[in-house]
Amino acid sequence: MQPVPDTVIEFRDVIKRFGATAAVDRVTFGVAAGETVSLLGPSGCGKTTTLRLIAGFEDPDQGVIEIAGESMVGKRPYERNVGLLFQHYALFPHMTVAENVAYGLKHRRWPKAEIAGRVAEMLRLVQLQGFEGRRPGQMSGGQQQRVALARVLATRPKLVLLDEPLSALDAKLREELRLELKQILTAVGSTTIVVTHDQDEAMSLADRIIVMNRGRIEQQGTPDEIYMTPRTAFVARFVVINLVGAALVAAAWVEGLALKPYQADSSGMCFLITALFLWGLWRTFWRDWQAVRWIGNTLVYLGMVGTVLGLVVTVSALSVDQVQSFESFKAIIEAIFVGSGTALYTNLLACIGYLWLGTNAQLLARQEI
Repeated sequence: MQPVPDTVIEFRDVIKRFGATAAVDRVTFGVAAGETVSLLGPSGCGKTTTLRLIAGFEDPDQGVIEIAGESMVGKRPYERNVGLLFQHYALFPHMTVAENVAYGLKHRRWPKAEIAGRVAEMLRLVQLQGFEGRRPGQMSGGQQQRVALARVLATRPKLVLLDEPLSALDAKLREELRLELKQILTAVGSTTIVVTHDQDEAMSLADRIIVMNRGRIEQQGTPDEIYMTPRTAFVARFVVINLVGAALVAAAWVEGLALKPYQADSSGMCFLITALFLWGLWRTFWRDWQAVRWIGNTLVYLGMVGTVLGLVVTVSALSVDQVQSFESFKAIIEAIFVGSGTALYTNLLACIGYLWLGTNAQLLARQEI
């Protein structure tokens, strides 16, 4: 590995075992000042253990961990000047927003005269002015995430550790806060390590990605390098295939539905569903539950949108004269279904099948993750 200039943290041949299992196996990497690095990998790959080693919640069995050139041997978590944003934020429910943000400052014995100014500065940074007196239970998930981030950044840590920072949020909010989080980290110039299993999250947040598998580093590089030149089959399978899959689904969707909606020879749609079904079986065999969940989501969306499109396309095929000649709404519905023949029935049943398959794939993945 090439030396990292102005290194804030350095791992050298670090090993951590739990019984006979090596959770972290000879891991070596460095993070430069102001850099955002993502530890990316599936559950059980060692990324969270690596984070805990940095924070001081675990001690390595072998190897060297240095922060700002200083060995962390014997250093307790509060002696490391590291800020950690937990997956579920760990806000104090009995404290106000201002008290939560000020908590670390008080325990680091900041002058009282400076604490109020620093709290106000952090709340401006995360756009929560006016929320000082609220309690966490009175705020949304996204707002709680911002409070937790403000508390982490308030003490000016040398290193910020984010453990699955967006995983507790719903999909729409996660997309919105991803950009905000990147902007905040860039604004303060913090050195950050993000732990995630989400390929999109790693690609959008990180300057550099470290892909881990079974306690070892498979590859590290910029998002472009990881995507364009995967060095191992695991990286290609875990990162590239999952990202390319979305593009393939979009392309097949356009070819199968948008260009030839509900025609009997809609080969693109047949190819799409067959490919998704076989891919789902393959990922289930390899117990890749994140991929199974993604496939389930895709099938559900196809079923929902396909049903609506089928009805819209059929209705739009009726001429104005035909519609005006019908005596009632019931007659229009009968014309749609009877006049369309078996093609519409077949496609509606297929869409119900996609919904059923997708929902079951989601449930299976949710139980296993």
